[in-house]
Amino acid sequence: MTCGKIEQSFILFLMTKPTEQERVSELQSYAIMDTPAEQIFDNIAKMAALVCQCPYAQINFIDDKRYQPKAVYGGDAVEFVRGETICEYTFEQRELTVSPDLSQDERFKNHPMVCGGPQLRFYVGLPLISTSGNALGTLCVFDTETKELSEAQTDGLKILTQQIANLLDRRREKNEIEKLNEKLTASYKDLEAFSYTVSHDLKAPLNTVSNFVDVITEDYGSSFDGELRQHLERIKSSVLRMNDMVRNLLKLSNSLRHEIERETVDVTKILQNAAKDYAETNAVIEIAAGLKTYADPVLTAAVFKNLLENAVKYSRAADRPHIQIYAAERNGKKYIAVSDNGIGFDAAHASHIWQPFHRLNPKSAYSGSGIGLSIVKKAIDRHEGDIFFESAPGEGATFFVRF
Repeated sequence: MTCGKIEQSFILFLMTKPTEQERVSELQSYAIMDTPAEQIFDNIAKMAALVCQCPYAQINFIDDKRYQPKAVYGGDAVEFVRGETICEYTFEQRELTVSPDLSQDERFKNHPMVCGGPQLRFYVGLPLISTSGNALGTLCVFDTETKELSEAQTDGLKILTQQIANLLDRRREKNEIEKLNEKLTASYKDLEAFSYTVSHDLKAPLNTVSNFVDVITEDYGSSFDGELRQHLERIKSSVLRMNDMVRNLLKLSNSLRHEIERETVDVTKILQNAAKDYAETNAVIEIAAGLKTYADPVLTAAVFKNLLENAVKYSRAADRPHIQIYAAERNGKKYIAVSDNGIGFDAAHASHIWQPFHRLNPKSAYSGSGIGLSIVKKAIDRHEGDIFFESAPGEGATFFVRF
């Protein structure tokens, strides 16, 4: 290699070599310093000692000032200032370091841990290199007796350092996900509070408009012509519809804000009580005995009352409306099914069925706000459960629920 090429390679190395600031910044991104002992790192340190048949091993992470052990096998965890340990050499050189006899090794023979203290003799160390190329620490193994290290033992240690690098990546991913979840949770709570406040504050002016319409109609209605009376009726109808939407928004908001407290819930009893509301209809409601689930009782009631209401509503056109609630199994998992023989819907075009105010049928044909299934879905999601449906036009619908 010519002098020009050597100089060019050296300049390229300087340009691409990570700075100390970048290295420490990456180390901090793993949130590994100043953390309690963890079994998985302790196990790797022990494995390193067993591979080398040595009594001492440790995993260390190094920031700009400290040399901090994360896991120690065979000794005590002692933090050192940078530059005080034998492992510092391995860290700086960024390569495997093996010393069969430290007392005869010019690099280490005058170190206090060799000429005094425990009088260490054997040492092997490997740098912990991150997947992005930064040296973050070391894996070191010691003995008070001299010894040689085989190629197989060296390979074993290299595998362990790779495992540590993989662990660090998984750790950072987990930390990032947790931070993202915290932000999402905070935003979610803000959105809930906003939804509740807006819905609650809208009720007062809507009620005022409704009351004024009533007063105007009562006091001056006899002098209005037919067209003006129709306008007032439209205003009243719109206000009532808006009030219904606000009321249902509050229900949805409350279902999101409710603190979940799981217990064994008698679903059969909930449905039997709910079915009393439809005693005056011609619907036949069959509820299986012994239906139970382990969930929040308030949200469980909201789920099944809404599903039953929908089943009755959309089966009323049938000659003999028939609703069945029973235990079912799908893919080895137990569900509670709510089935009807109503108008059904095209499941292939029902991807938005869980969205608030989304309807699969015209308002003129079926009353309701379109919020019920949104409450159902939110309640199931908050339990980390599962809900799906089977349906076809004219063949009824079945909703399967698992908390």
